[in-house]
Formats: sequence, C-alpha cells, structure tokens
Amino acid sequence: MIYSIQNCIHTIEAHGGKKSADLLEKLISRVGREFDMDQSEKYREDREFDGVKSKKSLVDRIFDIIREELVDWKDDINAIPASDFGPCADLCVTLAEIGVTRNITENLRPIHKLSMGKAMLLQAAQWFHCQNEETIIFTRNWDDDVFDDDFRGLLDAYKGAYPRAYKKVFVIEISRAGFILRYY
Repeated sequence: MIYSIQNCIHTIEAHGGKKSADLLEKLISRVGREFDMDQSEKYREDREFDGVKSKKSLVDRIFDIIREELVDWKDDINAIPASDFGPCADLCVTLAEIGVTRNITENLRPIHKLSMGKAMLLQAAQWFHCQNEETIIFTRNWDDDVFDDDFRGLLDAYKGAYPRAYKKVFVIEISRAGFILRYY
C-alpha cells in the first residue's frame, strides 16, 4: 500500500501510468483548492437524502469533485459510470464509490453509486469495447480478502492478456487517511 499522495503519483508514473498520474495530480490540485486537507476532520457540508438532513463527509466530497472533473474531461477519457461508452480513449476512470466490501446494506445505497462488483462488470464491458491503455479505479471501504477473492484475478488477467501492449490498472482507495494506492 502506498499512502502518501506524492508517493502514490510517483509509483503510478514508475509503472508507466503517466496519464493516470497526471489525472491524479489534477484531482489533488482541485481538492487542495477546495479545502485544506489538514482540516478534513472539520469538513462537513449539509445535505438532504430522502428528506433527512445529514452531513456530507470529506470522502463523499472528493468523489463529487472527481465526478465534476470527469464531466470536464469527457472528451479525453472514458468514464464508468457513464451513459454510453463513447469513443475510445487511452485512459478509463472508474468510480466504485461503495467500495470493495461484502456489506449486506450495499443494496440500500443510492442507485447511482457502484459497488466494486458492479463497477467491474461495467469495466469488463468497457475493456471489451476499447482495451484502454490505462485504467484508474477509485474506491472506498477496502477489504483485502474481498479484493483478492473477487477482483484481483480479473485485473491480473486484463493486464496479462495483452503482452505486446502492456495494460496498466491502478486501484486507489479514497479514505480519511487520503489517497491509498491499493493495486498496480
């Protein structure tokens, strides 16, 4: 696991993920402009969900920022979830907001948020359509056992399926601790 943001970016670049590292730097810059990461414990934003007022967490706001940036970059990347696959790009960005978990309450989450399982189904369809050179997957609620049992094989197989055109896949957990590189 790589915890430091700069170490995360450096590791991605060292493994050939130049486009992914550039995207991550842009996201970090935007997050930094939006609020001071050192004040993350104090950050809360009022929101309403099904008529109940609650507070939006720092992690929720970071996912909001990523979604906003994906709209701006839509011509340069493929994004999951998206309404269609669109033209193929070198980089695919996937948001698995519910995370890598076997949590039984997953079905109670808002419908527009994907679990890692649902995201991987869409990701496989995207790869079948485009065979993106780089893929960066943002997630939360990490569980090593679930990842190893359910997802590592799919990601390893995709990376190894194209030996002449080495595919790069990076999974980054977004948590209160920051951006954690979990798979590369």
